[in-house]
Amino acid sequence: MTRKSSEFLQTYKNWYCTNLAILSTIAATCWIWLVVNRDNLPLPGSKAGKSLLRQYQGTTHDIFIALIIISSALLLRKIWQSKKNERINIYTKRKESLVQFIKENPLTFVLMIGYTCAMIHETTYLYRDLVGWYPELMGQELLNNFSIRRSLIAETMRRTNYRFFPLAHQDLHILSWFTIQIKVWMLYVAGQLFAIGILATRFVERLFGDFPKRTTGLLQFIIILLLFQPATGNTFFQVIYCERTLTLLFIIYIHCLLEHEQTRSKSSAYKAILIALIGIFTKDTAIILFATPPSLALVQNAFQKSRKNIQEWIDQNKLNITLISLVPVFLISFIFLSLLPSIYAADQAYGNPSTFEFIADARFYFLVVVTAVRLFASWKHKSKLDLLDSLNIAAIAYSIAIGLFAKFESSDYLTFPVQVIILLNAGWVWTQFITTGVLKYRKSRQVSALGFIFSAMVIGLEHLGLNTSFAAIIKEMKHIQKSTQETYNALGPIAQSIKQNGEEVNIIINRASRLSRDRHMDRFRYDRLIEYYPKSKIFWVKDGIGKGNQYTPKAGDIVANIDKNVEILLPIVKNRKHKTLYRHNKTEKSGLIVRISESKKSSEQKINFNAND
Repeated sequence: MTRKSSEFLQTYKNWYCTNLAILSTIAATCWIWLVVNRDNLPLPGSKAGKSLLRQYQGTTHDIFIALIIISSALLLRKIWQSKKNERINIYTKRKESLVQFIKENPLTFVLMIGYTCAMIHETTYLYRDLVGWYPELMGQELLNNFSIRRSLIAETMRRTNYRFFPLAHQDLHILSWFTIQIKVWMLYVAGQLFAIGILATRFVERLFGDFPKRTTGLLQFIIILLLFQPATGNTFFQVIYCERTLTLLFIIYIHCLLEHEQTRSKSSAYKAILIALIGIFTKDTAIILFATPPSLALVQNAFQKSRKNIQEWIDQNKLNITLISLVPVFLISFIFLSLLPSIYAADQAYGNPSTFEFIADARFYFLVVVTAVRLFASWKHKSKLDLLDSLNIAAIAYSIAIGLFAKFESSDYLTFPVQVIILLNAGWVWTQFITTGVLKYRKSRQVSALGFIFSAMVIGLEHLGLNTSFAAIIKEMKHIQKSTQETYNALGPIAQSIKQNGEEVNIIINRASRLSRDRHMDRFRYDRLIEYYPKSKIFWVKDGIGKGNQYTPKAGDIVANIDKNVEILLPIVKNRKHKTLYRHNKTEKSGLIVRISESKKSSEQKINFNAND
């Protein structure tokens, strides 16, 4: 055994295994103790119980973040030191600039600009989870820039329902220190999307192409297939889903793996470890993506090396061993940060899935076919699986996990990492079969045009065959955002006009709305803000005169639906005469503001929410 291998094994045994054993013992002990003694602790719903839970989550997550920062700093130092001692190799020789990119890809660049404008157009912070994130940011008005954003922390590090993604949305957390403008955030998201597309192209070129030369038409082919996939629309036309950051980290991670495989550089190894360390904590299922490639590589190498060559096997697999070592780190972190507080709070698993749901599209079946063909060819020729094969297996395993824990539907944001891996396979087909054959007879510009045409044809066929197409998804998202924002904007002047007439302004909303006293409604001038509770059918004053008391709707009250379907107003105005003050559109997914004109109930009064009501 070589000296370096011996030192590596010794360090691995002494440091990693010892700490892992200690932490595992502590975690198991805490788990058992909590199950046995849970009745001796304060009730989780009581004031003392909530305080205990907050203190525990705050302390454990503070320790976790501190360890992540320290580990990242040490790895960054290792990367910097390693790069100083490494010579420039063929992997990094190709020089690229923005000007050169625009000259070589003018149509792609124009497409990116247009796509970015579409992303920004009519985007609002009054959309789904953003409704709860933004009030805190808007209230501070950037006067307390570098403070902890409790709304984003509550979404990730204060959950007690088995969701485990402590580092999700933390890129937005940092971004909010510099700007709270949602359209600027969308520029950042667009940059993430295009980086994924370009890095996916570079990965295929480095793995299968004649790098550092460019593979003709590959960028155009991948970019179009990426931009107009339904999952891309769901993920990137708003900022609320962490799959965009997870996928960007993962595409950088596999670049580092490929660089290390081709150059054996230390800096690439340290970069892979750093990205994996952050990436596994951005999504509860992310560990599958990051752990599968090194696991398969380790298994393959174990079968190919005899015991006599154990030292060579260790030297070649230091990175894989280190990356797999992150799995126990992930599990122990999950126990301390999520499982223990969830046991105490007695919450069920998020979504509480009872059935396996799997709705795949043609792209996923393409992945399955390509994976089967490549695995069969590898078995037949007794060749080693390459990195793409490992990614394909990881994608299929990840898809199954989504189907088990939530629901796999190809158009959903949850599937976006899988869709990007599918694009890598499409790039492999383009590089190995289409480009090499067509270039013999056509010029490079014609091949690039062919990439545009072929990918556009695929997108067109998908829009004809899919029930949930990219265009349909974007149209609905824009429709909802426009309706929500314009209805919200209309409510202010209506309330002000009533107030100027010397009348009380009482605004009634349904409890099902994402808006509330603490979520943007406090910006209106009202005497009372009332919420209707659908289950109990009771009205409660949430703010203003008589706060905390029950309420009975009366003539002159405003009833508003801002962000839901109009049907949520039905139980509020049922059998009460009302007049429509504002309606955004004639569909069910429309903002609607009505005013009660008679408080007495009448069984003969018909409910009509037509546009001219």
